[in-house]
Amino acid sequence: MPHNQVPFELCLHEIPSPKSVAVRLLELFRQHEVDLREVTRVISVDPALSAKIMAYCNSPRMGRTTQIDSLNRAITTLGTRTARTITLTFSLVDLKSAEQPDFDLKSFWSQSLATAIATQALFAASGLNKRQGYLVGLMLNIGQIAMHKNFGDEYLEITRLEHIERRAIVNAERDAFGIDRFRAAGLLLNAWAFPDAISTTIREFGDLESSNRRHAVLDLSSQLATMLVNHEEGFDSQELRQRLETGLNTSSESLDKLVDSAVAQWCEYRALLDGTRLPNQSLRSIENEARQAISHFSLANLQEQEFIRDENTALKKMSQIDSLTQLGNRRALDERLQAEFSRSIRHGIPISLAIIDIDHFKSFNDNYGHAVGDEALRHVAKVLRDSVRLFDSLFRFGGEEFVFLLPGCRENDAHLIGERILNAISESNFYHHGEYLPLTVSIGIASNTQEGIMTAEELFKTADRNLYAAKAKGRNCCVARNSTESAVSYA
Repeated sequence: MPHNQVPFELCLHEIPSPKSVAVRLLELFRQHEVDLREVTRVISVDPALSAKIMAYCNSPRMGRTTQIDSLNRAITTLGTRTARTITLTFSLVDLKSAEQPDFDLKSFWSQSLATAIATQALFAASGLNKRQGYLVGLMLNIGQIAMHKNFGDEYLEITRLEHIERRAIVNAERDAFGIDRFRAAGLLLNAWAFPDAISTTIREFGDLESSNRRHAVLDLSSQLATMLVNHEEGFDSQELRQRLETGLNTSSESLDKLVDSAVAQWCEYRALLDGTRLPNQSLRSIENEARQAISHFSLANLQEQEFIRDENTALKKMSQIDSLTQLGNRRALDERLQAEFSRSIRHGIPISLAIIDIDHFKSFNDNYGHAVGDEALRHVAKVLRDSVRLFDSLFRFGGEEFVFLLPGCRENDAHLIGERILNAISESNFYHHGEYLPLTVSIGIASNTQEGIMTAEELFKTADRNLYAAKAKGRNCCVARNSTESAVSYA
């Protein structure tokens, strides 16, 4: 009974994989140095695992702005550790789906692999994207799995038409089920986040009147794939060769090289599907080994992630420390100022900020040299550190400027602290080679209790303006400026 426009579905985990792929991946991942090129080669013979990897890499969780259109790029993007865990996990799931009663999986896998090899070769010869060509060929018939899952034994009648032309297959599937394998495959690939260039090419391959160059080459690829699968059985390729020469507009010599290369690659890759060369392992034993490998790699990854996290924490801390004074640097100030200002707004508590600048420091450096200037900076930093309260924060902003962050401190309290700093610096004894070198500072102070200060940036800018006012007043003083008042000087 015909089915017209019957909706179909197929989950990625329902697509079966060859047992040989899981076994070969286990062998590869036992090695100390994993060759990602060989991993990619093994995965590339399996439509199911390839689809899962592509769907994972193009999923929103990866946060990519451009889609990945080849397995090689997908595996490289994942990296060895992630690729190892993901492929083993996917293979483990695939093994549970490896039994499809009445459906000839071996033929499906062989035809898919041969079509991938043929399409890659002919796309390259036609100036098309050969990386996409491989995936187009590999996924071309994946709609058969969906058709069989949804239509069962009725669809098996169609699979017996594999060796007739595409037009007859498409018409038979549409007449019986209202949809053909290529449209089914294209819709699935689109749902699995495959690039449009791949899913659309396959979905529209069932359009028998299409003049698309890709479809013409893909039709020839399907015929070449049939030759690859049957070449050892005396397949008569003369008619196909004539079609290829005409369709590709190539010479007989060039075609010989193309076909020979495709046959060689087919023989090499087909060995990965050859179950007779596998060790005598049951599916259960392969599953158990895969589970153990996943557990081992996951534990190793967790340990490495913890090590990397600790290293990153240490590096972040180092990146926020001024190497000369061991105070927080400008990056640390930016982060802390935003956090403390937000906290003051949330809890309704005041916050003040003081910018401290060593007076005439350029002249100091010119007279005594930068080495002595560095000593002076360390000396001032120590004096300031001794003046800080337990919950205050001190930073070297850059050059000869320092910043005090004073949470919970009102304007008047900040002024008192500023006065204490002025006295502490001017009364400190800085000597170099027995010579006393006097040091003074100028200070600009601001508090969010002042009118008009609504953000951390406004707090800092106000303190900076007041610092310049202190310098203009002759230095060695502390200045605050309210929006409605003139500068207030403390010296």
